[in-house]
Amino acid sequence: MPHYGRGDIGNRLIITAMNPAKIQLNLTCEELEQLTRMIYLAQYVIDSSADVYEHKAAMKTLMEKVFQLGYEHIPVSGLCQKSLDDEPDDLYSHTIKMEEEAEPVLQAFCDDVFYECISNELAWRDFKEKYGYVSSNTLWDNPVLNDYLESLKDFYLTELAENGLLRMRVTV
Repeated sequence: MPHYGRGDIGNRLIITAMNPAKIQLNLTCEELEQLTRMIYLAQYVIDSSADVYEHKAAMKTLMEKVFQLGYEHIPVSGLCQKSLDDEPDDLYSHTIKMEEEAEPVLQAFCDDVFYECISNELAWRDFKEKYGYVSSNTLWDNPVLNDYLESLKDFYLTELAENGLLRMRVTV
């Protein structure tokens, strides 16, 4: 089991692993605060990916370590907290403040992903209606086909950006 040394030099947090297989991370308090935000956003994306991401457990462990450091070294940020009463004492997590700060970013991300997916699917649908099935190799080797597909994607992205779903009609 590696041993860790900690220290504060000026306003920099130093975490040193006393094991040659580990690295040293040297962050200011501001950088640690940004890292906690990035880890939270990354976890949201990973949690949204169903079971596709194979390193979820490792990500959760890393997130808890970063939140523990945030709780211990930047408590004034209010972004990290020790576990709640119904959880084990050694767990750390984000706070409501973190969720509130991240909400606009996550909403924009969800909107972008939603519009990107819909525009891609609609473009592929229209492309297949016109050309039938085309292999990936044929598509990428043929600039005319590739440009047509990209123009369809751009058309739908523009339409969705300007009008949202207002002019979208679904027939069954």
